[in-house]
Amino acid sequence: MLSSIIRRKPIGRSLALALVATAISGGCALASTTYMYFINFGKATTINERGSSANWQIWGLGYARVIYGGKRNNIIVGDGSCLAGSTTTQYCSTAPIKGSGAGHVIYGDGTVSNTIYSGYGPHEVIHGGSGHNTISSAPTSSIIYGGNRGDTINADQGSTHVYAGTGTNTIYALTPSPQIDVIHCSGRKDTVYAYKHDVIHGCAHVIYEGPRATRSAPSVESQP
Repeated sequence: MLSSIIRRKPIGRSLALALVATAISGGCALASTTYMYFINFGKATTINERGSSANWQIWGLGYARVIYGGKRNNIIVGDGSCLAGSTTTQYCSTAPIKGSGAGHVIYGDGTVSNTIYSGYGPHEVIHGGSGHNTISSAPTSSIIYGGNRGDTINADQGSTHVYAGTGTNTIYALTPSPQIDVIHCSGRKDTVYAYKHDVIHGCAHVIYEGPRATRSAPSVESQP
């Protein structure tokens, strides 16, 4: 839930906003978290907030090929779309933009939490930060690298390679055939929901779903 605009600062043709927000990240509410917003109306090809101590919501809008989040809390949308001139993300969508171009590279970098929505792809690469990560795969193909504090990875669309971190991870490898997900676990506390056609390596708990399974990855929205 986003509310109470307290500061507005233009950055070139792009827009940064500071808002008091309550954001859902990994199923936990971050109450009264102040976020800086970068909506990429200026069509920047690289967005770099690495090292920033602010909390960031970044919307690449399909133009940014490389995105670095800040070092605390991040909500990063590789593509997405926003109504022109929007001053809040109330009029934005997290859905990837078909035809926006392949090969976005996104670095969460946040030590508290990172919620990352892939671009459309193909060949998306997502690096979670050292905080808790909630990551959604591309509709085409993507590679996802987790963190070390426990992640929720929604590899429920496209062909996805997941390299989970050492934390306690929950991975939804629920992409219907003929797409195949490949999951590599490095810890002993991971739970993977997968189909029989997926390839699973070293994961402690694997729950195979049927072809008509009703379970799906949880929806993670940054908007009300």
